Amino acid sequence: MIAHISTYIADFLSQPLYVVLTLTALILAFASFTLARRDTFSAGKRLLLLYVHLALLITPFALLSYSVGCSVPAYDCSAKSLIYSVPILLSGIVAVASVIGFAAGPKLYARALGAKRWNGTRAIRQTLHGHPRVTLHTIDTGKPQAFSHGNHIYLSIGMIETLTPKELEAVVLHELGHVTHRSSWLKAGRLVTRFVSPLAHFSDWNATLNAEEHYADRYAVSAQGTTKYIERARAKVSEF
Repeated sequence: MIAHISTYIADFLSQPLYVVLTLTALILAFASFTLARRDTFSAGKRLLLLYVHLALLITPFALLSYSVGCSVPAYDCSAKSLIYSVPILLSGIVAVASVIGFAAGPKLYARALGAKRWNGTRAIRQTLHGHPRVTLHTIDTGKPQAFSHGNHIYLSIGMIETLTPKELEAVVLHELGHVTHRSSWLKAGRLVTRFVSPLAHFSDWNATLNAEEHYADRYAVSAQGTTKYIERARAKVSEF
């Protein structure tokens, strides 16, 4: 088995076209990952760059698979088939990753947490007015927690019971800031990237995460006109 794999790899590396395409894909993969970490880009652009990075990172394996297929006599190894097959393969891989990360992921995550839909207080419903796609959920834990994923905002029972109405409103506004800035989608994209890309394991995202938190704080402060509620909420949560 190992001998066969070594032969396939040797044949692959003996083809100048495959080598050039592989090196080009890896260089572009590194460049797209570097750009994805820049705070000057919007969350949507950075998310797109992460998926471009994944597609380029998978390209050498797609080319290797194509090269192995060429060893089969009945397989069409023309340049035309290469042009058609590799993009289709990459698109399929990215599509599967997207479904897992952004469609099935949130539902499975909510189910694993035992989250339940919550209508919120009257003040919070007014806070979310104009955002009909955003839904609230509660988590049955006494520890104060709040986070968002996609268009879903999760609040623990402990958070709801610990904070005053205005402090709770500040927390919801903070998470709404993440939702409107698509920070949670970017987090999901980074999570998918960590499973595939070696670069993600050696990269520090703290600066990016801090920038997203500052943006969410500014969103809450702008809506309430004061910093005291978000600061009080953070102080109370830090005690646990």
